[in-house]
Amino acid sequence: MKNDIVWYCSSCDVCQKMKSSNFNKFGLLIPNPIPSRPYQSISMDFIVNLPWSEGYNAIYVVVDRLTKYTSFIPVTMGLDTEGFALLFVKHITCKFSLPESIITDRDL
Repeated sequence: MKNDIVWYCSSCDVCQKMKSSNFNKFGLLIPNPIPSRPYQSISMDFIVNLPWSEGYNAIYVVVDRLTKYTSFIPVTMGLDTEGFALLFVKHITCKFSLPESIITDRDL
């Protein structure tokens, strides 16, 4: 009987479309808290593999999560940790203060 059921389900178009999923349910989404002041929380990312323009081939993007004010900073893909830290201090921290939280996608 089991073989008949397996054969029927594998050949039935409706059964294939209505098949239940085989994975665990994902966790609940938890929204990020809304910041109470500008530049309290920022999000940042890199746009890479762009054509070369005036010596740069990437853009470092920083977005204030409250006001949506965006900073676009031209960079090269060869940026190291020290260079990134100097860029962050020069363009973000010096102008807007140090944010309490930073959200990134961690390139996943």
